[in-house]
Formats: sequence, C-alpha cells, structure tokens
Amino acid sequence: MALLPDVAVPIAALDFLPVAAMITDSSGGVRWANSAFGELTGYTVDELAGQSAGILDADGEAHRLDDILHSVVGSSQVWKGELAGRRKDGATCRIGWAIAPVPDSTGKVTGLFWTAAAVPSHSADREAETRLRAQNERFERIIENTEAGYFRIGMDGCYQEVNPAWLRMHGFARREDAIGLHFSAVQNPADSARAAEIAEVLMRGEPVASGEFSRLRADGTVGYHNFSANPVLDEGRVTGVEGFLVDITGLKAAELEMRQTEQRYRSLFNSMQEGVAVHKLICTGGVPDNYMLLDVNVRYEEILGVKRADVVNQLATGVYGTPEAPYLKEYASVVATGEPFQFETYFAPMDKHFVISATSMGGDLFATIFFDVTGQKKSEEALKQAGEAAARAERHYRLMFNCGSDAFFVYKVGPDGLPGPFLEVNDNACRSLGYTREELLQMRIFDVSAPDNSPSPSAMNERLLAGDRLFSERTYLAKDGRRVPVEINAHVFDLDGSPAIITSARDITERKEAELARAKLEEQLRQSQKLESVGRLAGGVAHDFNNLLTVINGYCDLLLGELEAPGSLRGYAEAIRKAGERATGLTKQLLAFSRKQVIEPRLLDLNAAIRDSAPMLQRLIGEDVRLETRLDGSLGQVMADPDQIHQVLMNLAVNARDAMPDGGCLDIETGNVDVAEEGSAAIHPDAVPGRYVLMSVSDTGSGMDATVRQHIFEPFFTTKESGKGTGLGLSTVYGIVRQSGGWIEVRSEAGAGTQFNVYLPRLDGCAVPERSAPSASTGGGSETILIVEDQPAVRSFTKAVLKRQGYQVVEASSGEEAITAARRHPGRIHLLLTDVVLPGINGRELSVELSAVRQDMRVLFISGYTADVIAHRGVLDRGVAFLQKPFTPDELAEKVRTVLASPFRHSPLPANEDKPGTAL
Repeated sequence: MALLPDVAVPIAALDFLPVAAMITDSSGGVRWANSAFGELTGYTVDELAGQSAGILDADGEAHRLDDILHSVVGSSQVWKGELAGRRKDGATCRIGWAIAPVPDSTGKVTGLFWTAAAVPSHSADREAETRLRAQNERFERIIENTEAGYFRIGMDGCYQEVNPAWLRMHGFARREDAIGLHFSAVQNPADSARAAEIAEVLMRGEPVASGEFSRLRADGTVGYHNFSANPVLDEGRVTGVEGFLVDITGLKAAELEMRQTEQRYRSLFNSMQEGVAVHKLICTGGVPDNYMLLDVNVRYEEILGVKRADVVNQLATGVYGTPEAPYLKEYASVVATGEPFQFETYFAPMDKHFVISATSMGGDLFATIFFDVTGQKKSEEALKQAGEAAARAERHYRLMFNCGSDAFFVYKVGPDGLPGPFLEVNDNACRSLGYTREELLQMRIFDVSAPDNSPSPSAMNERLLAGDRLFSERTYLAKDGRRVPVEINAHVFDLDGSPAIITSARDITERKEAELARAKLEEQLRQSQKLESVGRLAGGVAHDFNNLLTVINGYCDLLLGELEAPGSLRGYAEAIRKAGERATGLTKQLLAFSRKQVIEPRLLDLNAAIRDSAPMLQRLIGEDVRLETRLDGSLGQVMADPDQIHQVLMNLAVNARDAMPDGGCLDIETGNVDVAEEGSAAIHPDAVPGRYVLMSVSDTGSGMDATVRQHIFEPFFTTKESGKGTGLGLSTVYGIVRQSGGWIEVRSEAGAGTQFNVYLPRLDGCAVPERSAPSASTGGGSETILIVEDQPAVRSFTKAVLKRQGYQVVEASSGEEAITAARRHPGRIHLLLTDVVLPGINGRELSVELSAVRQDMRVLFISGYTADVIAHRGVLDRGVAFLQKPFTPDELAEKVRTVLASPFRHSPLPANEDKPGTAL
C-alpha cells in the first residue's frame, strides 16, 4: 500500500504495535493499517486501502469526525477522544482515538497517524449520549428556523456556519457563498475598527455585552442589527466565536423618518409669522375647566413677550394670570365638534387686540394660531400703517422680481412697432448674461437675442401686440459670447397708457445637457442590446462549430497518428489540423465575447497579473513603443480568471500597438474607485454603483472617431485591411469583462490617442486557495463508461477514442435513452460522460438522477458551452469535472483518466426534487 509522500514511517515497527494503528491523508483517506487495527474493526488491511476513515463511523457522527480532522490539521496538535465506531459486521462500539499530525519535510501536514482502542460500553453513558444527541438535533432545528441570524466564526476570522436567517439578512443565496468569508467582508467600513476590537476580545475568551452594528449586504446596501456573541470553548480553549443577530434595519429607518418628520414639523412650526400654541383641554367631572399649554413657537414668545420654558406644561390660568382660562368656552367647542373657529378679540390683561384661529388636533388637543392686530385698531396709526403696507408691497414686489429664478426683461414698444430700450431687468438677468444693470438698461432685446432665433424679435412683438401670449424656446447671447438656451414666457401689459412687454426667461442649459446625456445613454443602451443579441448568436454558432471541430480535429489527430511517415497525405492532414486549430481559437473568442466560456475565477491581485504580463507585453508591442505602469500599492482584489485577465491585457496591447505604427507610449494604470449613482453609473448602461478596481490602458496612437467608437466591441468589426485581423479582439475583451461582473468604457478622439477603462468589482476577504487537480496518467483503462451525446459524429468519435484506450463503452443519444441503457447494463458504470445540452432532460439533470442509484459513478461533463446548466454565468461550481469542446483524443483520454483516478466524492450538484430517481 502506497504511503504518504515525504512521510518517513518505520512500517515494519508499526505493524507489530500492540495497539491498533493506521495512517491516513489529511482528509481521512486510509493509506496503511496494522493487523491490530484490522482485528479491532473486522476489516482486512487490503479492504481498508483507499477507504475513508468515515466508513468506521456510527450513529451519524461523521460531521464531528470532519471537524476533528480539520482541527488536527489546522492546529498541528494531537487530538484524543471517543467516537462511536462501526465494525465490518455492523456491530457498534465506543472507540478511543488518538490522532497526531504527520508533517512533511517542509512542515506541511500531509497525513495523520491514528491509534485506537475499544472502550467498554456503559448503558448509562449511551443513554446520556442519546439524550445529548437529541438535544443537539433540537437545537440545530431551532437555529435553522429562527428569524435571528446565527453565525459561527473560527479563530481565523472566517465564517464556519450560518443559518438561513443570516443569509437573508446579508443578501446571500447559499451557505457556500458565505462559508469561508472573513467577517470583515460583510462589515460596514464605518464599524470595521469596532468589529475587529470586539472579535479580538471574544477570541481571548472574554465576555462582550450585546450591541448594535451596521453591516454590508451582498448587493452593497447597508443594514443594521443588534448582536449577542460568546466565545466557543472546547475544554477551556477558545476555538471560535458564535452568536445571534436581530435585524433592526426597519426600526432604524422608522427612527430616521420620525426624526426627519420632527425636524420638518419643528422648522415649519418656528418659521411661521403667526403665534402658534398647542393645548390640552382639562376637564373635571366631564366638564371643561382649564387647559394646559403643551408647546409654543418662537413667534408666540415674541408677540406675548414670554419664554417657552415658562409656559410649557403650565395651566392657562397661571400663564395669563386670570381666574378663569381665557376663551375656554370657544376652545371647548372646537374640541367637542372638531370644527375650526376664528374670532377677533381684545385681551385686557395685555391690552392687545388679536385675531385667533382655533382648530382641533384630535382627542382633547387643540391648537391656536393668532396675530397681533392692536396697531390696526388705533386710529392714530392708520396712516402710518397704510404707508408701511405700501412699502411692504414694494419690497415684496422688488424681492419677487429680483429673487426669482427666471430672468425678467421689461420694455416698451415704440410707435414704429420696434422694441425700445429695457426699462427694467432683474438681478438674475444680469447674472445669467454677465452684464451690469446699467449696461442692460442701455440695450434692447435685439442685442441679447441670437440672430438665428425664430421668430425674430420684431415678429414676436407683432404677435404679442396682436393679443397672443408667447411661449417658446430661444437662445440669448451672454456678454462673454456664451449661447444661453432659455424658455421664455412673454405677454403685453399697459404701462402708463402705452403697451409694454414683460418677458420671463428661464435658463434651460441643464435641461438641454440632460436631454443630450439621455440621448447618448439611450444610444449606448441600444448598442449594448445589439451586442447582447450578437453575443447570443455568436454563442450558438460557436457551440455548433465546437461540435464540428471536435470531430474534424479529433479524427485529424487520429489520422496523423496513423500517418507516421512524411508524405503528401500527412502534409494534407497537418494543413487540415492547423486550420482546425485556428477555427478553435476563433470559437473560443466567440465564446468569450458571448460570455458563455467556462472560467474558474479566484481572488486575484491585478497588480501582480500586470507585472507578470509586462515582459511579454513589451515583446509584443516592440521596442519602439514604451511600456509604463503606474500601479496603486493599496489596490483591492478582484474575482477573475487569471488567464482571461492576461488575454484582456494582450488584446488591448495589440490594439494599442496597431494604433502606433511609428512608436509611442503604452500606459497601464490601476486604482481603487467608488462609483456613485450620479457618476459613471448614471451615464454608462452597464455600470452599477459600488466599489471597483479600475485598470486604465492608454496609448498615444491615432485614436478613433465617434463612428468607429460606436462599433469597436462588435464581433468581426475591424479597421484593418483584409487578412490582418479577425475583428474579435476587443469583442473578446468586452465579453471577458462583462462575464467577470464589470464593464468597460472607451475614451478616444481622432489623433488624440485612446484610453480603455476596465472596471472590475473590488472584493475584501480571505484569499481563496487554489484547487489542486489530482494527478493522473494519460494511459487507458478497462472501466465502463456511459457516453451520452446527441450529435452522432461527436458520439462516434468519442467512442472510438475511448475504445482505443481499452475502455468498455455504453452509448446513448439522449437523457432518456441513457437512463434505459443504465437500467439494462448489468455491471458497474464507472463514469458518466455526458454533454450538457441534450434533448429532453439536460446533462445536469441526468447526472443527478443516475447518481441517486449508482452512487459510486463519477461524472464528466462536455460541452461547447455550459448554457448555465452546470455553471453560474460561466463560472464552474467546485467539484464539477468539465471538458470544453473541441477536444483532442489526448485531452479526452487524459481528462477521463484524471476523473476516474480522483478520490470519489458525491456530485456537488443539488438533486432535482421534481424528478425522483428510478431504479436502474
């Protein structure tokens, strides 16, 4: 039996240990066991080879065993304890375990050394364990169904468990999206420092009081919650943190709305020019006998000469110093009927005349609004008040005339029908046109009107004098030469017995700019929709071509294998193969443009990717083009496929090189940006507000005009002469960026160079470890493979390659036919090799249904594109084996061997509950 690499273990000595012992890899796969271990478990050494230690588990404690193995590997410490074990004959017993990590020469834990011994069974202990297990199951059900968000965080700060309520609160669809994230990834930056401090305290094992926090949802919005958390202890040692969250986002919004409402009410209340007071009617035995002042405004204080603090929550008799509450009867009537009441009165204690309006506020509350009219009642002040009223009217007129947002022009029309000089202009007219009032009063409407206006000022005057009221858009000329678009409203009025015209002109510059921006955005949207339609067509064409190229290239490779000697036939075959390879490259570009290419993204340092690509980019663009990089040292990470990012850089560099035939400069710059609603997100159809990493690729080349810019991302569009470009370079860049969740914009003018700005979503959190593919030989085997492919030519080619490798082949052209073939096949089916897109049920549904009854069957998907059946937006799920069409015979043989040789795991695809498995 092969042992772990780099593990030096004296096997001869271990085999004679008096205790049961075995060696596994870090995930529990058995690599060696001694004879004592076989006696303890009832298995022979050969039967244990290649099995998981989980086959010895009993009573459903496999999840606990996984946690123990994870802890031993992560902490590099020895674990001792008991687990329920199951012998080969089905008998169960308690087994005491000691598990020690086995590091390799570099210190990395690559294996585990186990010793085991049977523990005498005690019925009381078993009953206690049963009760404890039932209690734990009830607790887990409560956690799953509670509306409070439950979480558990490991010592590395990453989430180990969350419940559905937590996922809803944070906007995640699946647990897999959250497990492994660092808690800072869903933490609002405003609370990051406090969250880190609390986490540090908890992980020291110290208690922390519950509190309120804000959080960052998956869609970028902010929510709020109350939390309670405690350290997770294992035999006195802190192993993590767990707690609950209660969503208070709605409560916070209600509190904010209440504060804003209160602020608006208070602002209006205190800005009124009348005195206002809010009262509560006081009754004794059901009869009103007083009222209390609950609130008064600033004007109340000014009119009555009192302070708010001296009257609020005081009875009216005490405030006004009267034996009875003033106007109690009137106010009681308002409360009783709900009808408002207004009256004028003289209040002797203050020697003042008032006009009072009273209105009900519901229940026993009412409000009074009053103003002092004492001055109007005194005859000696009548003339003065009249003059003041006229002055106020003049001030109000002047205030309205000069403070309005429109420009006003007033002029008379002479006997000849021509407009005379301006008689009056307001301040806004001076501001908008840049003239002083004195300058404008020496000018006429002709002097500020653009010559191309229609109708002309003279024609406009004729229409106005004929009785029309004119509404139109015109252009005025400012003093500095600016053209100011305005919307005018003009009419005739009588001024001292002769006709005059008043014109209000509203500056509509912003509206015009908004209309232009909207028209540009609509054009961009139409362009985006056109690209989307072409993308769908390109993806479909590429899918069909991939099927054809699989057959053409595959049989060509088989033919080349037969034609070993040089000759004309081999030359013909090699020419066919080269053409097939070029067609394969074109279909890959089509798939990248249509965003149907399968990618495997990971957390990526964009700066590192650019540095790695720089030497090749310099060789690509040539010595006469200078490459410069300005990379932000604090750049955030992105989730992207490294090969695709390299492809984006290569295509943009090629585009820049072609634009600089006489040399120049290619500049690559990175930085963090926040995109707001009113920024790029408001003017670019693909933009979404949020945090992004920006990569700008600029050149000093010939640039492009508006017509070329409009088409550059369309597939097969090129400005190069025939035979020197496919027209797929920039369309491929567009597809890759969109598939990675970002967008791209181009800025260029003819003769002024070009700048491509690539926006990719910025991510914070733990680095994602790269998945290591199991090594496998490219040789053949004798296993049985079920091929499901609806294209006869592809199916025949695939069958021929696999049979040449020694495999037993069962074939089917559809999912239904595959189910029938599997039911009839008497022996084991080791591998299901299925196309993703099939008539009837698709490859994913087929794999779920067959795996339900053939649980030891591995699955390998093939397709020209996934059509999102086994991938989300082209991103392959973890654990899914996939081979992209077109593939060569060697690629097929290697992938099949790799999948068959890999450790078996159940399919990560969820079962289809609507289609129960059929006995096969």
